[in-house]
Order: sequence, then structure tokens, then C-alpha cells
Amino acid sequence: MQDGSHGVLEIAAREGKTVKVTEVNVALLNASGQFPENGLIYTYRTDAITSQPNGIRLKNGAEVLRPMTVVSEDPVDVQGDFNTVNKKGVAVMSDAVSLLSNAWDDSKRAGGPLPAASNTSYNLAIVTGKVSTPDGGGNYSGGFENLPRFHENWTGKTASIRGSFINIFDSEIAKSP
Repeated sequence: MQDGSHGVLEIAAREGKTVKVTEVNVALLNASGQFPENGLIYTYRTDAITSQPNGIRLKNGAEVLRPMTVVSEDPVDVQGDFNTVNKKGVAVMSDAVSLLSNAWDDSKRAGGPLPAASNTSYNLAIVTGKVSTPDGGGNYSGGFENLPRFHENWTGKTASIRGSFINIFDSEIAKSP
């Protein structure tokens, strides 16, 4: 993990806040000799509750050294092609999971246009929370199609997702409608 290496993600439609993320560079983890033998990675930010919804970003994960489970009480972003080379069993379990394309560049800002996505593939199981649609009308949270959250304009682009989606709780951190 690169503690102190933070990206910025603006979630205008949901939280309307600047989000600080700690990056877990999977390629560096693979090369470091420190990839956990059991494949379990638990990561979190101590400021996620007080300055919500800060979170974690997995990047450079086209190849994962061995089966891996990433667990976080915080929101997790998966950036770029993930687990597409010599595929392994991978699961991400967190408060919320956002899928960012290969073209993601941290340019999203409140009130601005959505950054353009590029074709990206993900091979992973996702266990995550959702934001329920309020009873009696109000904002529609998007349902299953928004269980993995997206922050880019995917018009004319393809997000190929192979894996499973499991939702067994409501998000506690990334929870704005």
C-alpha cells in the first residue's frame, strides 16, 4: 500500500464531496515479495468516518499474483483492467465498490461533465452495500445496475464484468442518495 499516496475523486451525484483515496498498487504488491500468502488484504482509512466518504483504490491490477480477497469497511474503487491476465479468484468486500475505467484521470468535479470512460474489463466477485430508494418516492438509487457504482460517461464504451454481485447490507459510509 502506498500510504500517503492519495488520489482525489469527486462524487458530485452522490456525496458532493472530494474523496481522498489511499491507493493499493497491485502490480507493486505483486513485485514486492510481500503479497500475502493467504491472499487476504484488509485495508481502511482512519478518517473515512470523520471525513466521509474517504476510501481505498485498487489500481494496476490487470494481473493478480494469486487468489486475493480485499476487505474494507470503507468504499473501494477498482481502477482499470482488473484480474484479466492469468485470472485468479478475486473478491472485493466493502461498503461500496466503484468501477473506474482505464481512462480514469481524477478529473471529475462537482457540477462538471463526467469524464469519458474507455473499454475496461473486471474479473471479480463484489460483496457490497447499496443505497436504498426511500419509501414513498424520492430519489431512485439505481437498483442492481448501480450496485457497482460508476463515475464516468460510458456511452459507446463497454464495462465487461465477470463475477458475482452480492448485496447484503446498506452502505454506511458512501450512502447519499
